[in-house]
Amino acid sequence: MECRCLQKIERVDETIDKYDNIARMYPDDPRALLYLSEIYLSQYENDKNKKLIEKAKEIDGNFWLVKLEELVRKNNLDEEIDVSNIDENSFPDEPRQKSSYYRVYSSILEKSGNQTRVDSFVEKAISFNPER
Repeated sequence: MECRCLQKIERVDETIDKYDNIARMYPDDPRALLYLSEIYLSQYENDKNKKLIEKAKEIDGNFWLVKLEELVRKNNLDEEIDVSNIDENSFPDEPRQKSSYYRVYSSILEKSGNQTRVDSFVEKAISFNPER
């Protein structure tokens, strides 16, 4: 939580240091690595982003946030994402996580021009996590 707050107030270097420390303290938890990867993606350091995602996959390749960060990376780098095969049943069951998937996919769908489906995904994202 502290790192997210630091990131919001643009103390990025401090945030990176704290996430690095957390990742060392909890080597079996991929979350700190994935949050770090997000920072590097926003700073256009795509190689660091990719390495951190790969390292997180080694820890737990089935973790919901790993898959989500891979989608965010592809979307930010304008890589081709097949929107015809979005399987909503594969989204996590936990409402906040499910909402995150709907938000990311709505952004991806927007690039495809399918506004009806974008609106539907945004509505679902809000319904699963109205406070976000």
